[in-house]
Amino acid sequence: MSTLAIVGAGANISFSSHGANSFQTFAQIKTFNITPPTLGFDEVTNLSSPLQGSAVIKERIPTSIDPGKFSATVVYDPLDGSLANVRTFFNAQTSTDFKVQLPKCTGQTVAGDLYTFTGYFETYPMPTGVAYDKHVEASVSVQLTGAWGFTVGS
Repeated sequence: MSTLAIVGAGANISFSSHGANSFQTFAQIKTFNITPPTLGFDEVTNLSSPLQGSAVIKERIPTSIDPGKFSATVVYDPLDGSLANVRTFFNAQTSTDFKVQLPKCTGQTVAGDLYTFTGYFETYPMPTGVAYDKHVEASVSVQLTGAWGFTVGS
């Protein structure tokens, strides 16, 4: 069987002030990463915990979910409106809604998978990696503050 895969070209990341539903495309993203949610645990081992041989088996219960982070590297353009909005949202600590629309994959004819989340811009988009013979980039990161939404593409 052949390997099926999608490439990232055509992915779209957009953002809006929380609840405003006026999404703006995040321009010129080169790469982005999503750190998946992780489940936190509390150890509750006690005198009644089960044994394996003569050793006590540690018991844990789920206690919290860290929703993760989103980060992106963009082509730096000081006049880009989306970067200007990131600066404004960062400075005002604006709760922000995000949509990450992936390209269509095999079997999807309308749209690719869609991830949604809310968070705060954690970093200000400053120029990074400046070199005499390369384009200038900026990076941003977002601390997520709630549950993820996911819609399978169709």
